[in-house]
Amino acid sequence: MKEKDYILANSSEIVENLYSALENIQDRGIGNVEETLDRFINFLDKKTNNEKNVEEIFTILDSEKHFEPMYLKDIGFLSICEHHLVPFFGNVDIAIIPEGNIAGLSKYSDLVEYYSNAFQIQERLTRKIGEKIDEILSPQGVFVRITGQHICSQVDGGANSLSQFITTHSTGIYSMDASLREEAMKQFE
Repeated sequence: MKEKDYILANSSEIVENLYSALENIQDRGIGNVEETLDRFINFLDKKTNNEKNVEEIFTILDSEKHFEPMYLKDIGFLSICEHHLVPFFGNVDIAIIPEGNIAGLSKYSDLVEYYSNAFQIQERLTRKIGEKIDEILSPQGVFVRITGQHICSQVDGGANSLSQFITTHSTGIYSMDASLREEAMKQFE
């Protein structure tokens, strides 16, 4: 049985267990447990559903062509760890060497938000962003770096939940030339 099928088949039991756990919290600062649980479920639903498909939000800017390297730095994101159901967050940096096609600046932020709106792991998030930019724009290369902070590391008994986790993904010329990746990293500093 797939994980999603299990969750759907046992959703009432899962909600009851979550409700019981919230009721047993010693600190009664939560107030109305039903409202708190409802807000939590609504947050998860909103954060893990996209109303549009990715091709609608990330499009080529037809009126312009560009052929020199481009660097986008510190695009913020918030996602939900698929293993612990708690947030992880950070910044996405993107380097592109276009082959003419570019997207509007806001489209990159929209793409990051689209892929972070899912139960996710950072490695997959990094790869999906890079692959989609590569697919839509057909550049010479794409380099994506994500610096994330994971609350879930504290859940697993980690001493420092705010340590940074860095993942990268490269395509095209960036995957073949370490000096280009190094140049991108300098631009991200």
